[in-house]
Amino acid sequence: MERRKLQLTGGSTITVSLPRKWIDESRVGRGNEVSLIPQANGTLVIDPRDEHYTHKKRRKLEVADEVDQQLFRRLIGIYLTGTTELSVVSSNRFTVRQRQTVRDFSASVIGMEIVEEEANRILLYDVTSSGALPFDRAVKRLYKIVRAMYDDAVSILQGSDILADEVIDRDREADKLYWFIDRQFNMTLETLQLADKVAGGLPHGQFFTHTARALERIGDHACRLAEAAEEMETADSRLLKLAVEAGGIMEDAMASFSAIRAKAAVDIVDRGKAYRNRCQHYLQQYAARTPDEPLSLFMALESIIRTAMYSTDIAEATINFASQD
Repeated sequence: MERRKLQLTGGSTITVSLPRKWIDESRVGRGNEVSLIPQANGTLVIDPRDEHYTHKKRRKLEVADEVDQQLFRRLIGIYLTGTTELSVVSSNRFTVRQRQTVRDFSASVIGMEIVEEEANRILLYDVTSSGALPFDRAVKRLYKIVRAMYDDAVSILQGSDILADEVIDRDREADKLYWFIDRQFNMTLETLQLADKVAGGLPHGQFFTHTARALERIGDHACRLAEAAEEMETADSRLLKLAVEAGGIMEDAMASFSAIRAKAAVDIVDRGKAYRNRCQHYLQQYAARTPDEPLSLFMALESIIRTAMYSTDIAEATINFASQD
């Protein structure tokens, strides 16, 4: 770190000289423009890139014998870093399973399309525009998907003829949107201009990403609840009431999130704690009364509790974010 003195020039203008090493590395000089980006902590970022700068990151993935989920997770990991051009290569011809996994990856994320395909090389390119989907809209869209998944899972618990596979199928859309939000946040860490464009600054981006992560987890538990409910013959009235109440906590948590209402969020956290205690009391009573109850009931209750707890995580994030203002 270097410290430099401010200079008064022209009687009223304050200037500071920039380090020569930074000037050379950034390839800027006399007459060039730079962006000055004030930060919430009082610092000032100097960005040599122009306002029309487009984030670009190239990566190459060398594939050996990875298949299916091993290869899929590696591709997702690279996608989340903000990679815009990905070259997947192999010293030999791709196997049918490897080629299908790359195609499944392309279909499972937003923006990454296969533009070239050869025997031992597949090129994927990000065709989306940076900032095309701001964080607030993306999170609200994710909530609508997850809320519908949870409501359908509860309907199955109530005896509806909805299939668990229908809930699980929509989880792919929830994952796709969550990965996109997480990816955009990682990109904003490298490009502060993008942070202002899609989130209104890094603190906002962190807040939205934390909320999206909680919603994605709720979506996972909606799938588990749907599967468990499908295996159960009937659910007693107390379990159904607890399931509906968890959905209410989620809805109220998202309402406090949207309006940044710290007081309402505090109440939701307290409700969540009391709710968890009631669920645990119900479980103890039920286990003592019917020790041979199928595992599906306990799996259903676990997912219901997790839904409420991840909802209180959203409320806690809202409290923390509201406290910054």
